[in-house]
Amino acid sequence: MNRPAIVIGGKTYKAKIPKVRAWRDFMAFETGTGEIPAEEFLDRMAELIASVFDAPVTAKVIEDELPITRIRPLYQEIFQWIVSLVNQKMAEIPNGETGQAD
Repeated sequence: MNRPAIVIGGKTYKAKIPKVRAWRDFMAFETGTGEIPAEEFLDRMAELIASVFDAPVTAKVIEDELPITRIRPLYQEIFQWIVSLVNQKMAEIPNGETGQAD
């Protein structure tokens, strides 16, 4: 899966390879969306999007520069990308081969 990118002010920014914390934050958001007040939903989504980009991409910049119709699809693209990275790494782990003696 391609690395997500965002265009702000005519400049393209590519997502950085996320840390485990980003995966945890995205998973927590996914499982808790029903508990988030509506007024905070897009704010939190913008924060999560910004968390995988370097400065000057911030939640405020995303809220100010992106059309509202682009926020959810970009969030989904990034979430799927993070999950694919985790799945790739998990596929590299040997399946139960520990080298234990009989």
